Amino acid sequence: MKYSQSQNIMCRWLLIIISIFSMRVVAQEDVGDALVLTRPVTITIDVQSHAGDMLVNVPLQILTKYGIVFGATDVNGQAVLHVNASPDQDLTAVIKIHDGSWHPELSDDDRFYYQGRFNELMDSYAFSSRYIVNLDPAVDQYSFTLHAFERVKITGRFINANSGEPLWLVNGGLIPYAPVFTTRDDGLFEISTQKDHWAELFFGIPDTHQLKFIEIAPGQVQGDLDLGDIPLIGAVEDSQLAIDFLYPDVVIIDKLYLSTSKAFVTLINGDASVVLAYFTNESHTAAVNEPWDTTGLPPQVPAGTYYLAVGFYGENSVRVLRLALLNGRKLLLDAAGVAKVTVPENGQASITIDAQANIDAIMLVGGDLIE
Repeated sequence: MKYSQSQNIMCRWLLIIISIFSMRVVAQEDVGDALVLTRPVTITIDVQSHAGDMLVNVPLQILTKYGIVFGATDVNGQAVLHVNASPDQDLTAVIKIHDGSWHPELSDDDRFYYQGRFNELMDSYAFSSRYIVNLDPAVDQYSFTLHAFERVKITGRFINANSGEPLWLVNGGLIPYAPVFTTRDDGLFEISTQKDHWAELFFGIPDTHQLKFIEIAPGQVQGDLDLGDIPLIGAVEDSQLAIDFLYPDVVIIDKLYLSTSKAFVTLINGDASVVLAYFTNESHTAAVNEPWDTTGLPPQVPAGTYYLAVGFYGENSVRVLRLALLNGRKLLLDAAGVAKVTVPENGQASITIDAQANIDAIMLVGGDLIE
């Protein structure tokens, strides 16, 4: 693997993976509002371990569409944080365990401390990637208990399926847990999960746009789980697919991630064996090979027939589409009008998506498949 190619792939997958777990606050101008009224919401957070202990100095971030705040639990394991929210547009507030990065109000010493504390907590417990507080426009005081789960480890090593050599710069994560990982030159990874609970390990194949998955059943994680060598090889991306949005100026916000759904497009083939993720350009009007792509060339894809979902895997409609395909609901997806396109070998194809209608159709067919 050439270094320059690897760096480009690393940047691509890191941006993608981080977009899942590092939720983006939507600026006022993003949603086209001349004026949005907000009010301060107070959320009292207790952080409790699986053993019942209250955890101190837990660094926390709260996000709404119109606010972001950072804080930490006190000696009683409690944090009282105030965040701005719109009474009519903020349906949820999202709480995350956070290392303090990207919060400019922190001093260098505090940033260093909270990064260390974050790593210490991740080595001791399993945390969800996000915790949701449902907001009521008539209520401005909330209490929430954040649970730190009993942790077990999932480990393994990614190798090239042809050569057997370890693969570095494989980026991945574990739904629904935090954080994420990037392999080094030994191809090894380690990630935390909750004991006796399901999880989905996902990771990108280097030098491709392709994602792969390993399903983890509750019975597999009664203790630490070593997956051993995981061979990877991507399908050849030798065709082109132009993907555009029917209403390019309409912004769609994912309700659970508070991210701009149209920042990504995901393609999934009929048996869900091939999953591909692409960025869109800055105006969210078309898919591109890379976030910095200015050539206007359509994204490169392996030949095949694909269903399309707006967003990246982990956001509801994208995950629902994969689960619907795995559960044999192709005919229902077709009947609901979910976007679908066939790309010929060494050829070109194009499709224009009504993003919101497509999300609604996917959720209609498979919304019952997610927790």
